[in-house]
Amino acid sequence: HKAGKNAALWVAPFIVSGNSKVFKEHSDFLLKDSFGNLVSSDNLTYGGWRDTPWYALDFSNPKVLDYISKVFHYFSHELHIKYFKLDACYWGAIRNYHYNRNFSCVDNYRKGLETILKAVGKDAFILGCNAPLWPSLGLVHGMRIGDDIVREHHRIKQIAFEVFNRQWMNKKLWLNDPDCLCLKNLTNQIASTEDYKVHLATILISDGVLMLGDAIHTLEDTDLEKINKILEVKAWDKELSYKDDFSYFKIQNKKTHEVIEVYFNFSDKELALSFAKPCKEFWCGESIEGKYTVSSNSALCIIS
Repeated sequence: HKAGKNAALWVAPFIVSGNSKVFKEHSDFLLKDSFGNLVSSDNLTYGGWRDTPWYALDFSNPKVLDYISKVFHYFSHELHIKYFKLDACYWGAIRNYHYNRNFSCVDNYRKGLETILKAVGKDAFILGCNAPLWPSLGLVHGMRIGDDIVREHHRIKQIAFEVFNRQWMNKKLWLNDPDCLCLKNLTNQIASTEDYKVHLATILISDGVLMLGDAIHTLEDTDLEKINKILEVKAWDKELSYKDDFSYFKIQNKKTHEVIEVYFNFSDKELALSFAKPCKEFWCGESIEGKYTVSSNSALCIIS
């Protein structure tokens, strides 16, 4: 905070590891089967991706509510953390556990969220991730609405369609989170120039949470210019319209009437376009007039 930065916390509040202190000292905090036996999540659903086995917290237990409340109150009011990404939320609503107080799995999940929301205060931001969408209504400010970004063709295309199909949720139910904007390849993740055009256009359209997935020191001036362009459009009072097949989107500034048109070509063939009036490519400012070809599995953003 002294450096002028705000901290954010990535945390999984609905589960504990089998190696954790909570698991070893507070088995009464954990959900059990109808016979009172502890059951790790891998016996009921996907087991998790690190620090397994996972065990789910029982939010029908007042001791658990008190524990989670104190933890998040400390994060927010002592460490002054105001942005929380809650991951592995689904594990708070797994079926086939035994719940007390006539709780259902959804009751368990929502009670956990309610407790966290109250503990962090009204000036905090809660982002749900790996979360059941409808049970989260009214209890999160943002929601991951797609898979984790991977710098490769199939995942970039998958996330694009997840964003398109759930775009209607944005700023109505919560702020949509399409996962991080990534502009640089990694050693084990390599995307093409055309893939990154699709990814950039998807993030531009999403108009929700914007996070950067690359190490800051690896970004070049041209990358920062693209990020700033997205931020400028995010600040617009705008209207989004699109075709049902998601091949075309239009972003219109309600005040200036400036229009950004986005063309997606997910086919294996080039897409031939024709522009009657001069326009400019959105990211680099290249002048476009007359016939223009969009490469296979690519996207074009123009200012018309």
